[in-house]
Amino acid sequence: MVGTADTTSVSTNSDAVLFSGTDHILLITADGKVTKGVSIMKAILLAINHAYLFFGTTLYVGILWSLRFFWFPSWTKLRVDNYFDQFVPQTDAATAFFTIVVPIMFVSIIVMAIAEWKTSYRWVPLSAFVFLGSATYVGTMHIIPVNKILKQTITDQARLTELMLKWMSLNDIRWVLLTLMWLVLMYYFLAKGNMFKLPSGNPASSGESK
Repeated sequence: MVGTADTTSVSTNSDAVLFSGTDHILLITADGKVTKGVSIMKAILLAINHAYLFFGTTLYVGILWSLRFFWFPSWTKLRVDNYFDQFVPQTDAATAFFTIVVPIMFVSIIVMAIAEWKTSYRWVPLSAFVFLGSATYVGTMHIIPVNKILKQTITDQARLTELMLKWMSLNDIRWVLLTLMWLVLMYYFLAKGNMFKLPSGNPASSGESK
């Protein structure tokens, strides 16, 4: 239930009543305890931070899922005379794009970790950092070197097939890591929004007139 500072009633069906009449968010729990929460501006900035992190994760994992199920099947048939135009410009563009997006995601994870450090959700940003860090390591240390070789114009078909299979297997690792990260963040937002909580009352037994 959301109200202003002069609200006088508390709904018994709510766990807390939010008061935003001051510069801080105040929570009144069902047992009558008043808790001073974060400032309204801090809450807005945290919401923007978390939204960016989830946006970046969704974008990243969405591309990896698309690669896995839509592009990989056709890439196994690429030939030395056609692979360059169908592979190199696209991977160069993706690398340049995520070189900007991913570092900001790391900053967002750190901000989330600071905000949740004293809560039971501390494991969420820590897990996200491990997943994103591992995916970044795979991309930087293993996938980008393969990209550089493919940019040199491969003329041997067997060598091209070997490199493409290696590239796809490495991206499967990133696909798993980013999928796990997305699931962890999705759990976090659902849990913070009390989406897992069962209704506290049964309308059939609430004594309402029919």
